Amino acid sequence: MGKNVDKIDILLATYNGEKYIEEQLLSLQNQTYSDFTVYISDDYSTDSTFEILTNFVKKDSRFKLVPRKKCGGACNNFLYLLSFSKGDFIMFCDQDDQWDRDKIRYSYMSLKQNTIKEDIPLLAYSDLKVVDQDLNTIDNSYFHYQCIQPNHTFKKLLTQNCVTGCTMIFNKALKELTLKTKLNYDDIIMHDWWIAIICSFFGEVYLLDRVLINYRQHGNNSIGAQNSKSLSYILNKITSLSKIHNDIVKTQKQSLLFYKTFHNYNLHDKSNLMDYAYQYGLIQNKNKFQRVCFYIKNHIRKNSFIKTIGWYIGG
Repeated sequence: MGKNVDKIDILLATYNGEKYIEEQLLSLQNQTYSDFTVYISDDYSTDSTFEILTNFVKKDSRFKLVPRKKCGGACNNFLYLLSFSKGDFIMFCDQDDQWDRDKIRYSYMSLKQNTIKEDIPLLAYSDLKVVDQDLNTIDNSYFHYQCIQPNHTFKKLLTQNCVTGCTMIFNKALKELTLKTKLNYDDIIMHDWWIAIICSFFGEVYLLDRVLINYRQHGNNSIGAQNSKSLSYILNKITSLSKIHNDIVKTQKQSLLFYKTFHNYNLHDKSNLMDYAYQYGLIQNKNKFQRVCFYIKNHIRKNSFIKTIGWYIGG
């Protein structure tokens, strides 16, 4: 690599990941693009994860442990890591996946070619291959497995996320905008969702045309993938209306947080979208009839008929 190559930071959040963490570290170490730094934050694991990390960073100076902090979950851990990044581009990394050897280079080159001005927030993300704990294929497409139709427009992202953090690459401009969040982090559902919302409003979001990661499913996944076409999934949704309602309210609180954080920024003629974020954020205070009318008027739909019905009944 030449001297003027862009520097890429990889942010790895860990917690009790002893079973797969070393395999993931090796998949990072073996990348075709080598000019990167991995910042690692361990959320006080109670297994041997921290010991594995401590031994690994001694062998490769590109891997660095940040001061430990009790974050209490992946969202806060990744947002904590973000403050340590100094690179031109940033990627998130989960502890239990496996990266394609060309993941960094391909993601970087794809986003780089869309860079017009460095001060415009940019984000690229991809689909994932869903695999079991032994890396056997469950589904070649996470989007297919979850019945996701990728839509990263601002209004859609306020109600449903399609951008998975471990597939993301984004630029310094988006990182700096994200770090301006000074309000209640408790209203951020997940770090990737929050960052995608910010970028869809202030910048550009791109979907990569290549799957670059094995998304490992096992008993201890923090989030994980569920087969949304399975009978058990559908029955669970039908019988969990209170959870559906609570999840919808969370999206509304996150929307209101976005408004409170950014409504005084240069909106670039997007004041109507900012007003929508405010209205959607406050709809939680309206009665059932008013909420449903708002959803219908604004064409709020989920990715499947069952999910949409669940939203309208539960919301």
